[in-house]
Amino acid sequence: MKYARIFFLLTFVTVLIVVGVSVYLKKAERSKENTVLMTKADLSLNKVNYREVKDNRVEWELKSDSVEYFKDNDIAVFHNVYMTVYGQDGSIYKVKGKKGRYEKKTGNILLSGDVVGNSEGYSLKTDSLKYKADGRKILSDDKVLITGADIMIEGVGLFIDIEKDILSLRNDVNTTLVTHKGQI
Repeated sequence: MKYARIFFLLTFVTVLIVVGVSVYLKKAERSKENTVLMTKADLSLNKVNYREVKDNRVEWELKSDSVEYFKDNDIAVFHNVYMTVYGQDGSIYKVKGKKGRYEKKTGNILLSGDVVGNSEGYSLKTDSLKYKADGRKILSDDKVLITGADIMIEGVGLFIDIEKDILSLRNDVNTTLVTHKGQI
């Protein structure tokens, strides 16, 4: 009789554990489904061209293979994005990256993934950079490589003031000048 009671008690506990684990897994699965639904874009478009115009002047332009817009956060995520930023003096900065994130509220744009750009005969390579609408600046905290016809500059941390036409690298800067006979 004593063994029957222990057997019954163990069986009861085992059934409770199995039922509890099953309920937990089903809830976890539903939670994942809800998360996926909540992260879906409110709008998706292919082959997008988007411009920011201020005082009848195009400030910047984004072109991408596709974009997803998330209404709750007022954020657009661009894929294979090309960005052109126009300075008031006629300077043009062209940059491309695998991904772009545009925050409508601030006007800021983050480009990431093999970011490359060019302006006035110089090329730029980095992992990510940010366009700050307030003050019209381009920034990066990552390693940056800038090359021109006779120069190569490496550093960490990029700052570009578009309106003042100022560029600076913040840390660990190395410059190589190239002559027709070789490096200086």
